Amino acid sequence: MNYKTVPIGSGDQRARPQIDYVPVEGVLQFKHNESSKSIVIKIIEHADKEEERNEIFGLKLFGAEPAEVKISKKDTLVIQIITDEAKKKQAEALNQLLERINREERITWGE
Repeated sequence: MNYKTVPIGSGDQRARPQIDYVPVEGVLQFKHNESSKSIVIKIIEHADKEEERNEIFGLKLFGAEPAEVKISKKDTLVIQIITDEAKKKQAEALNQLLERINREERITWGE
C-alpha cells in the first residue's frame, strides 16, 4: 500500500509542505497477520512562535495490493498540527469559561 502527505484545507488552516512539515511518501508492506505500521512525519518548528497556528494536512493511502485488499472511501487521514501557543490559548479560553460558569452559579434569583 502506498502513502504520501497531501495538502488539504484552505487559508490559514492549511499546513505548508517544507515550511510546516516534511512531506513523506513510501510503501507500507504488511507481513501475514500484521495489522499496523507507523509512519513518521517531521513537524517543522517556527522560530517566531507568534507565527505558529493550528494547521492541517493529509496522509493519503492508495494502491493496495492484492486486489482483495480494500481501502475505505475515506482514503485520506487528516493530521492536525497543534501548536504550544494554541494549547495555551485553548487552556485560557477554557479557564475563562469555567470562571464564568462558577460566577453564574453563585447568582441568586431573588429570595
